[in-house]
Amino acid sequence: MRRRPTCPPRGAAWAAAVLAAVLAGCAASPEVAVQQIEGVDRCTSIGPRPADPAAPPPTVLDQRIGAEILRVLAAAGHVTTAPSPACWVQHRTVGRTAPAASSGVGVGIGAASGPRGGTSVGIGITLPIGVAARRDTALVIDVVDAARRQQVWVGTLAEALPANPDDADIARAVAAVLARFPPPPP
Repeated sequence: MRRRPTCPPRGAAWAAAVLAAVLAGCAASPEVAVQQIEGVDRCTSIGPRPADPAAPPPTVLDQRIGAEILRVLAAAGHVTTAPSPACWVQHRTVGRTAPAASSGVGVGIGAASGPRGGTSVGIGITLPIGVAARRDTALVIDVVDAARRQQVWVGTLAEALPANPDDADIARAVAAVLARFPPPPP
């Protein structure tokens, strides 16, 4: 008598593939968009962009982000203490509210018959999950050549900060963006 090979059911393989895809999506690191323009190699020292006297004073959040940017740059070996830096660094946060999921109820009915004569009927009802609007904030870091007053690098991280970021949230977002910044010139 010949034995049939045993394989896991197709449903189990499909479920394992879906679980692996979901876990891979959850573990993905945030994507940073970078644009590097000619001249970033001139940034022998980096400091904060001088404040515009007509602009409102920076918020506490802006001060915390600015301090973290300088800390990360200094830790990477960039000179951040020059009295007249070759390049300025500035940042901005861009908030957006994602729209709420539309509400509604969907109903579906289906029937199938098998080769051995059985018939099955299914009814499905869909309800929206997570209907509240979501707020997220992108972090944009710009580096400007101080002498030419031209942007030489920009890094953007979408969905970088939650509504009320703590120091760890700020550190994670800044580190993610500046990980793509070139190392200091020799």
